[in-house]
Amino acid sequence: MARHYARRNGLILAAAIMLLTFASGAFVGYLVFGAPSPTGMAIAPTLQPLAEDTILTSSARVLAVRGDTMKGVVSHVFAEIRPGRGRVLINTNPFVEPDTQQSAETAVNVAQNRTGTALGDRDVIITFGNESNLVGGPSAGGAMTAVLMSALTGM
Repeated sequence: MARHYARRNGLILAAAIMLLTFASGAFVGYLVFGAPSPTGMAIAPTLQPLAEDTILTSSARVLAVRGDTMKGVVSHVFAEIRPGRGRVLINTNPFVEPDTQQSAETAVNVAQNRTGTALGDRDVIITFGNESNLVGGPSAGGAMTAVLMSALTGM
């Protein structure tokens, strides 16, 4: 009987994870592509620059899986936007996988377009907490986007 409940709980957990994954993907898709315009044509946003010496920061907790133990951990992602040359920098030790770097660049583009804030003259520095030994995969893209949008909007 206990085995039956364990199997049932495992199925419920798997269904909840699939639903959460789908909802996260739909949310990120909405952030990336936005709602369709009434005319059916995409409208390029007019981006507004930030004040010259403005430095913006934000942070959030993210769920991650340690690669060495395959256990779930709560990690942190921090974003800092400061005057610079339009670079997207990832500050972490040790190594970051290339797909994480691509996700960071996508997150900057999405946050820039959704908030209408120009970041061409800013450096965006994304820092991951040291709770895991290797930062990899595109799954943190949504969290990076949310943290950047939070920094840009002050929410």
